[in-house]
Amino acid sequence: MKVIVVGGGWAGSGAAIAARDAGAEVTVLERTDMLLGTGLVGGIMRNNGRFTATEEMIALGGNEIFETIDQNCRHRNIEFPGHKHASLYDIALIEPAIRRLLVSKGIEVRLQARVKEVEMDGDKMTAVILSDDEKIVGDVFIDATGDGDVAAFAGCQIEKGREDGLMQPVTLEFTLDNGDTVNISRPYRQITRSYYASYVTGRYDRDGAQTVTARPREEQPL
Repeated sequence: MKVIVVGGGWAGSGAAIAARDAGAEVTVLERTDMLLGTGLVGGIMRNNGRFTATEEMIALGGNEIFETIDQNCRHRNIEFPGHKHASLYDIALIEPAIRRLLVSKGIEVRLQARVKEVEMDGDKMTAVILSDDEKIVGDVFIDATGDGDVAAFAGCQIEKGREDGLMQPVTLEFTLDNGDTVNISRPYRQITRSYYASYVTGRYDRDGAQTVTARPREEQPL
């Protein structure tokens, strides 16, 4: 049995391990040059209801991923507004750690492997086609793209949002590189105060919002 997992985020990595533990030959196709996707942005785990979900997964045999996360945490059992007993894993260390875990189990990891279409035999998928036209044949295909790309290519019915068209808004997450780390501290404190005030009052004061401008490192005074 050959299982092709499209998408190497947390869901795809977990699916790949489960399939491999069940005895399948597994290949993970990830369109970027790293695994874990948006899991490399926040690094938060075990917060709120995720604590119970984590312990349930460990009890059900899904311990390997969570043990790897715990081994790469910078902070454990911390609290901040809206989050209880959270762990924060190191986003610089967790990707190579998870990749090593997958490879050690005999899972093939293909990076920069973007699926652009699928091949069908009637109602059954038989292969995915990569952006360089390489064909990857499999017996089972798991869509872990996050957007349902493979399912859409295969002609599955896709539902997006609620019946009225509304969707849960995404969380704005980003990283800043090459910034003025000295002068950024003051507006950062202002942003933090605004965040706490918004959490307490339940509303965001747009008029009092702060604009942050970070100069490139090369423009910093000597």
